[in-house]
Amino acid sequence: MSLNFVAISPHPPIIVPGIGNNQDLQKVSSTVLAMKKLAAAFKEAEIETLIIISPHTLVYPDRFNICGMKKLFGTFASFGASDIMMEFANDLELAAQIDQTANKEGIKTLLYNNGGEFFEMDHGLMVPLYYLNSNPDSAFKVIPIAYSNLDRASHFSFGQIIRDVSQKYPRRVGLLASGDLSHRLIQGAPGGYAQAGKEFDKKLIQDLQAAK
Repeated sequence: MSLNFVAISPHPPIIVPGIGNNQDLQKVSSTVLAMKKLAAAFKEAEIETLIIISPHTLVYPDRFNICGMKKLFGTFASFGASDIMMEFANDLELAAQIDQTANKEGIKTLLYNNGGEFFEMDHGLMVPLYYLNSNPDSAFKVIPIAYSNLDRASHFSFGQIIRDVSQKYPRRVGLLASGDLSHRLIQGAPGGYAQAGKEFDKKLIQDLQAAK
């Protein structure tokens, strides 16, 4: 097969009904609409395994963290919505193939397993999955992956490995990068205000639009 679905998604919990109220959801209506369009494209692609790269998954400075645990579970309890729960199975075969191939190519990885019953999903995973999992008939598997503090060349090489392994895999594979913008647009922002934040966000959006 190949990578049958590739996307970049934001992950603000406010776009999840039950976390964001009606007023909040109205303010981010364009983002909600975009996520619904993304969910429709995902459904059409009939993905069987989804690899998600999240910046909030455990990061190791010298290697890429690939989830190697059988079951994934998460709630939005930390955002006041403990009733919204998700559970997925991991595709351990594909995760192991990515791990083994990367190490053969000199890219350090970790097939993460803390010995627990479940891998606890972060909101970088769960917000996109809230929309992509809206189809009750879907039963896709999920592989969480974290970036590292290695250089850009290592990240590019690791991405090529994911692509190459997925092309040989017998299931329909998708890749979603759950990403952040600057978080520094206004006074009182978590990272503090910075004029460069607006410039960074604008440049990123322009680059994404140009790459379509």
